[in-house]
Amino acid sequence: MTTSILGPARLQDPSDKLIRSAKSSDSSNGATTTVYLTIFVFRGKPDTHFNRHVIIYFSSQENPNFHESILIQRPYPNGPWEVVRMTTDKFWPEEKRYLSHVNAKIVRAYKGQESALVDIIEAIPLENREADWNCQNFVLEGLQEIVNRGYEAQEWYDYVEDELMTQLVTDTVD
Repeated sequence: MTTSILGPARLQDPSDKLIRSAKSSDSSNGATTTVYLTIFVFRGKPDTHFNRHVIIYFSSQENPNFHESILIQRPYPNGPWEVVRMTTDKFWPEEKRYLSHVNAKIVRAYKGQESALVDIIEAIPLENREADWNCQNFVLEGLQEIVNRGYEAQEWYDYVEDELMTQLVTDTVD
């Protein structure tokens, strides 16, 4: 089993559905908490795989006040990318263009510092990117940085990337 800086890196059973129904793990020493990551996928216009929008949502059943979503968007076509970070409990499947989600499983974080995971993703550089770089790349680079910082194993990233890519191409018009 691969380990992270917070102990053994584990993947939850892939049959788990939305993070709201996932069971939190027991943190007997009180030093860490379980953070659930879900990537929500929304239809694009036109609905091609590279036009699909993604948002990553973080929550913790052990800390019911912790809910954060992060995404990037452009205020106008070809404008600069901007990070949007929300600290509200948003149920993304209720959105009109919601298509699917990827349960990115759990990551252990230090209690009271759950937002450190969101900070890692928020710090992904937005400037000087290729023309086809988008929110999908932003989320994937952020998840890779979570691995690089030792919170999770590369196998975790590979699993999540594969699941996300499957959702991005499912039922597209291209």
